[in-house]
Amino acid sequence: MSETTALVLVENEVTVGGDYDFWADDTGVQYHYPNQYRNRVRPGRLFVYYRGVRRARGRRGNAEYFGSGIIGDVWPDPAQPTETPPAKRRWLCSIEQYAPFSRPVRAKDRGRVFERMSSNLGWRTGVREIPVGTFGKILRAASPGAVQNRNRAASNVDAASVTVVERAVDLLLKRPQAGPRAGPPEYGAGGQRATEIGTWGEELVYQWLERTLPEEGRRTLDWISHRGEVPGWDIEYRSSGDRVAIEVKTTTVSRFTSIPMTSNEWDAAKSNGKNYAIALVVKAMTTHPGIALLWDPSAAHEAGSLLIEPVGYRLTQV
Repeated sequence: MSETTALVLVENEVTVGGDYDFWADDTGVQYHYPNQYRNRVRPGRLFVYYRGVRRARGRRGNAEYFGSGIIGDVWPDPAQPTETPPAKRRWLCSIEQYAPFSRPVRAKDRGRVFERMSSNLGWRTGVREIPVGTFGKILRAASPGAVQNRNRAASNVDAASVTVVERAVDLLLKRPQAGPRAGPPEYGAGGQRATEIGTWGEELVYQWLERTLPEEGRRTLDWISHRGEVPGWDIEYRSSGDRVAIEVKTTTVSRFTSIPMTSNEWDAAKSNGKNYAIALVVKAMTTHPGIALLWDPSAAHEAGSLLIEPVGYRLTQV
């Protein structure tokens, strides 16, 4: 069915009476849902986000679609008791390639309705299926692929508004009992948009280091990827005479579901050891991004706190 249908994931700010406000949704990162939708929410399926008219603090708004993406890994909710009956189990899935719409698309607008329901009860269904043609119409109405981009350049971000996260692992979504991956996440995808996001993140990290490093580091700071060099990191500087290599990874959402790395980058991480860090940038292209440094990822892998796995293959003629 995934070839002919896509999904609508309902993510309301509040629910009627607050009875279902316990769902642990994290927009663009993970989705939390009951067992009745298990057969619909499968890795690789396209979806659009939808929210109804109820908003937080008693406010009301338009029923609208506000973003799109792909279902990633799926796993059981680890917070539920092991003896939970199958019909009452809850599930989580990661979100890949999330793209917030540059403007929300109203579900009902001057007689236009993307989804036709036999009753109002249909709009309350948490996970709905729609034809892929309808999915495409919603994306076209939203000017698809546009990030909510109030700051086209990282240089426009106020230094005081950048959140520095001390523990890099806090920006990583832990996925217990995760299933097979659906594909590369947004921050690892190709194309002009991914390049724009990646460059934005590198610029932000460069400027942050320029403000925070000691004098030797500021004097030797070099954004080498900006010149087209690809040794396995993007930025470098000197500390006590030693080279420090920084590889930047960037996403538009609040956490990473995983960190994509090339074989070249991983080799560089292993060879540079404690002088290699991955700079994680979250909430890119906004006024309040976050930064964390994951130092010596190779050692973390050896210690068992990080898992690395191949996610792609290449075929050549022999």
